[in-house]
Amino acid sequence: MKVCILSAGVGSRIGNFTNMANKALLPINNRPVLSYIIDRFDRNNTEFVIAIGHEKNTIKDFLSVAYDNLNYKLVEIDNITGIGAGPGYSLLKCEKYLDEPFILTTSDTITFDKVPSLENNWVGTSKVKDTRDYCSFRVKNNCVVGIDDKVSTTNEHAWIGLAGIKNTKKFFSSLRVNSKYIKGETQISNGLEGLIENDLKVIKLNWFDTGSIKNYNKTKEYLEPESSFDFSKDDELLYFIDDRVVKFFRDKNIVENRIYRN
Repeated sequence: MKVCILSAGVGSRIGNFTNMANKALLPINNRPVLSYIIDRFDRNNTEFVIAIGHEKNTIKDFLSVAYDNLNYKLVEIDNITGIGAGPGYSLLKCEKYLDEPFILTTSDTITFDKVPSLENNWVGTSKVKDTRDYCSFRVKNNCVVGIDDKVSTTNEHAWIGLAGIKNTKKFFSSLRVNSKYIKGETQISNGLEGLIENDLKVIKLNWFDTGSIKNYNKTKEYLEPESSFDFSKDDELLYFIDDRVVKFFRDKNIVENRIYRN
């Protein structure tokens, strides 16, 4: 199986954290969001394609230390803030590594539900109070018949950032041809629109959103036990990954000085 993780964007909705590290490294109970995503899949039988851009070295360093046996390919995205940037643009840059059915996920989506198979094209959905921050779907007979991206609607199916792309050629063809921008960005919905005629199914999933500071704090409150100790500091991050302890310092001079002393 191939899994594409989109983690190139700045993540402006989560506050000052992005001045320190990539948003995929947001800590929850001493684990980054990225680890929650990776752990939904069988590491021995999964190839991860990860789009990186903003604070890309923090992703590179974390993976090299925490997951030295993980099968992954990093794809550096050249445009992460200009006109036409966005998750759709990142996907096009990853296209050559996604030449077979794959699971697509954004780096601010956590689910503990079983990830559906790739027997069909599908999108994971949930109901939200306000669809203006989400791509949402008009649905008939459990299939998408229309897409509304980041506008106020009464749609009860909002995309949670997780999808199964079976018809890869159709998806990427639609993504390339559909040149419309939404809020100045190339969105994934440009590609999903091409799958509607192939029965793009909706699958309701329970999910935690870490894409904004408000939703991130809600996720932390739910997933962190009351007895857990917060080891974090303003300029440090501490993670527990399997049998490893990974510590990140915002100031690399601190690390260099400690290495020198030892």
